[in-house]
Amino acid sequence: MFARTSYHYGVLFNEEPHNLDIDELIRGEMAAIDAYRQVEQDVFDEEEFKYLKKIESDHIKALNYWKDEARKHGNIPEKRKRLWGAFVQGVLILTQLVGVRAELKTLFRGELLGLKNYKKMLKSRMLSKEQKNKIKKVFLPQQQNHIRFFKQKYSFF
Repeated sequence: MFARTSYHYGVLFNEEPHNLDIDELIRGEMAAIDAYRQVEQDVFDEEEFKYLKKIESDHIKALNYWKDEARKHGNIPEKRKRLWGAFVQGVLILTQLVGVRAELKTLFRGELLGLKNYKKMLKSRMLSKEQKNKIKKVFLPQQQNHIRFFKQKYSFF
């Protein structure tokens, strides 16, 4: 697929092909990775740090999968986190002032949001059966495991 060129109010724009749902998933995974990296700097418990790194690794694998899927279908993968990334960054900066527990609670809420988003994507008309199957068999169980970790370790409800 080639990028289209269009004019809007006399300004030239390149319109690169995108799958909006895959872009949304990519942005969410990028924001999650950034959030985990930021919180990991404040965690001193070795076991906790290792598990947070494992969750981050799950999000990196998911990001790579969605980027590969975008390319495979002739789309240009999203590169910017946009508003969601800025929001997560701002929330984490504020929670740093309160402490690590607040940061961890923010990660927990992000995992809940990720679960909700993946469930929503099962109804997408822009995702293939194979992609939805990957969500069902890999990404939903991972999200649920991440949520279970936070609930068990920190008693978040």
